[in-house]
Amino acid sequence: MKRWPWLALPGALLLWALLALTGAQARIDRAIGDLLLRAAAPAPPAVASSVIVDIDDASLRALRQPLGEWPYSRDVYALMLDYLGRAGARLVVVDIVLA
Repeated sequence: MKRWPWLALPGALLLWALLALTGAQARIDRAIGDLLLRAAAPAPPAVASSVIVDIDDASLRALRQPLGEWPYSRDVYALMLDYLGRAGARLVVVDIVLA
């Protein structure tokens, strides 16, 4: 019983040499590493964490009636931020590019 691990050593070395020479060792290492990374990684969020809204010229023309002329007044932005806050937004970034 005590000598059994020593008897397995030549077989293990032969198996390791065979895997190393055929290139299978690197593929096995990558597969095991990938499995370990996936197991340690945090779970992805259930819903999208970011939403990007891009408003073009056609949208501005369509929104002219309810919101007024571009650029919008501060009241429109305050209304939008209030709505997004109630909807659960934690961060809102408004990037306005004027031509």
